Amino acid sequence: MFLRWLALGVLMVLPLCEPVAAGGTGFAEVPGDQGSLTLYVDNDRSLNIDSDYTSGIRLSWVSPELKHGAWSMFDQALGYLAGAQGRETWLGRLKGYGRGNALLRQRSFSFTHLMYTPFDEQATRPPPGQHPYAGWLGLGFGASVSGERSVSSADLMLGVIGPAAGGQEVQDTFHSIRNTTRFSGWDSQVPNEVTLNLYLNTKRKISWASRGRREGWGTDTIWHSGLAIGNFKTQATLGSMMRLGWNLPDEVRDMRLSESAQRQAGFLSTAVQADGLSAYAFLGVELRGVLHDAVLDGPLFSDFDTGVSKEPVIGDLYVGFALSYHGIDFGISHTFQSDRYKSQLKNDDYSSFYVSVRY
Repeated sequence: MFLRWLALGVLMVLPLCEPVAAGGTGFAEVPGDQGSLTLYVDNDRSLNIDSDYTSGIRLSWVSPELKHGAWSMFDQALGYLAGAQGRETWLGRLKGYGRGNALLRQRSFSFTHLMYTPFDEQATRPPPGQHPYAGWLGLGFGASVSGERSVSSADLMLGVIGPAAGGQEVQDTFHSIRNTTRFSGWDSQVPNEVTLNLYLNTKRKISWASRGRREGWGTDTIWHSGLAIGNFKTQATLGSMMRLGWNLPDEVRDMRLSESAQRQAGFLSTAVQADGLSAYAFLGVELRGVLHDAVLDGPLFSDFDTGVSKEPVIGDLYVGFALSYHGIDFGISHTFQSDRYKSQLKNDDYSSFYVSVRY
C-alpha cells in the first residue's frame, strides 16, 4: 500500500510541472542513430524463491534510422500511432512534437517469454489464494519516433498464453541445470489462448529537472505514459525516472523488461553522445491501472477460474545502475512491487539486468 501511494503522489506532481511544448526550432538534419540488439532478463531467484512473477526474458532488435520512404505500409501504420507525422496529426501534437521539428524513425522486432507460479512448489494445484501457473510467449513488431523532447513507440504483439507458451519446459530446464526442485502443478496452468495486444508508449524529458549538457556529471528526469489494449493485458501506465551520473547517454531506454521494452534513439534536443564511458544510477516509480490481465483474470475467451482477484492499481519502485562503453550497454536493477492480486502472500520484488550491443 505504501509503494502504491508513494508512486501515485510523485506521478501526479511531475507531469504538471512540465511546460507545454512550444513550436519547434527545426533542424537542418537529423543525427543518425545506430541499431541495437538488447537482451532483458528478470528473475526472483536472487531471493532464493520462485513465486508470482518469477522470470522473464526478452530479446529486442531496433533498426538504425529509417528514412520515411523506407517504411513499409505496416511500419507506416504503427508509425502513425507513434506520431510519425509530427504536429500534422492530433496524435503527434498529443505526444509533444513541436512544429517544424525533425523526427527520427526506427522499426523493431522482439521475442518475449514471461512465467508465473504460486508460492507452494509441491501442490498439484495452486492452493486457494495463491498465483495461478501461467506462461506467455510473444512476438512483437514496432515503430518508434524520436523528436526534440519526446520519444514515442507503437508495438503490435502477437502471442500465446497457456501450455503452448512452454512455461513448464523453460522452468524445468533451468531447475535441472541448477539442480533445484521442480514445480508440481503445471498441469493446472491457465489454458491456451492466442493473444493480440497493442502497446502505445511515450517518454518526455522534464525540462526543469534536466541539468545542462551531457558531458561530465549531470542529472535528468524522464516521465513516461503508456496504454496497452488487447486480450493479454489492458492497462494504462504512468511513471517517472531520475538519472544521476557521468556522461548521461541521450538514448531513451527501458531499464526493465516489459512486453514493449527496448532501446530507442535519444531526444533530438541534445547532441548524440559519443562512444565514451557513461555511468549512472537511476531511480524510478510507475503506476498502472489494470482493466484486464489474462494471467490473473484467465483467458478472455475461455471460462477458467484462476482462484484470485487482481488489484486494479499496481505500483512499482525500482533502483539500479547502468554502464555504457563503446557501443556496449549494461544495466542492473531491483524492483519492489505492490500486490498484484488481493490474496497475495507478499509483495513482489525481483532483480533485472539488460545487455545491449549497438552496431
